[in-house]
Amino acid sequence: MLPRLRYDTFRGVYLGGEQSGEWGAGAYVQQTIRRRGATHDGKYAKKTGDAMPLAHHPGSDEMILKEGDTPSILFLLSPVVGGADDVDDPAQPNWGGHFRRSQPDRFPNYYVDLDAPAEECQATINRWRVDYLRDWQTRWAWYA
Repeated sequence: MLPRLRYDTFRGVYLGGEQSGEWGAGAYVQQTIRRRGATHDGKYAKKTGDAMPLAHHPGSDEMILKEGDTPSILFLLSPVVGGADDVDDPAQPNWGGHFRRSQPDRFPNYYVDLDAPAEECQATINRWRVDYLRDWQTRWAWYA
C-alpha cells in the first residue's frame, strides 16, 4: 500500500504568492477568464470562461478559481513554457510544485509533499504564480 502523507502543495495554486491586483485569486478570473471562450456555435448557453466554476476562498466569502488538478498540468508545462527544471524529475522545483520520494526503495516512482509546513509546500507552486498566470492569460486571450 502506498504511503499517505500530507496534501498541502496543490493549494499553492490559489493560496499565497502574488495576490495583488490582476493576480488576485478572484480578480484574475474576472479580468482574464470571464467573457472568453466558445459556445460551440450556440450548443452551450455560456462561453467556456463564464462557465468556469469558482469556490469559496478559505476563511472568507470571496469566490476564487480553485483548481486541484492544475499542479499536474503546471508540472508538464513548466519545463516547456516556463523553463523551470526537468519534467522527468518531480523532486526538482517547477510550476507544479516540489516533491520528494517518501520510500524510494519500495516505491521509486511515488512522490509526496515535502516534509515541511503547509505554507512552505504551497510556496513551491505559488512562487511561480505570476509566471503561470501570465501563460494562462496568453492562452485565454486566444479566445477573445
